[in-house]
Amino acid sequence: MATSTSAAAVTPEGRWPGVDIGYDFVLPAYQWMQQRYEAANGHIQAILTFTATISFAAPTLATAVVEDIDLTSPFFIAAIAIFSASILVGAVARASGDLHLISPELLYEGWLHDDAWEFKKNAIFFAGEDFKHNRRVVNTKTRVATAMMLAMVMEIGLFLAWVLVES
Repeated sequence: MATSTSAAAVTPEGRWPGVDIGYDFVLPAYQWMQQRYEAANGHIQAILTFTATISFAAPTLATAVVEDIDLTSPFFIAAIAIFSASILVGAVARASGDLHLISPELLYEGWLHDDAWEFKKNAIFFAGEDFKHNRRVVNTKTRVATAMMLAMVMEIGLFLAWVLVES
């Protein structure tokens, strides 16, 4: 009589033998995303600061180059509009997009009855779900920072065009 291994006979531990090893990545995965999240927010903040500095300094510098510069110039108005939009988008991006973390309440209510292996398996699963969400949040913030950087370059170009046209 031949022996066969049916799917029903495979234990969860046999199906997922790497749970103990995988569990070692749960905490670092959250830490990595927290670092990326803070870096993305830091980039947005740096761009906000630099953009504001340029935008507030540009009229002063422009009047040093062109004594009676036209503040109703389409170049100046477009630069200020881009500045305003960039500041608004940056402020919203910094304030939005929270990270998902494993909740101690969830652990208490749903996992403490599990044995160590099942607990680790659940932690890996939910860390993976949270990682997907957190990656989307971080990637969105990174895309916003990139867009803000491009807007800042356009703003600088418009300020330069404003001064050159007026001189």
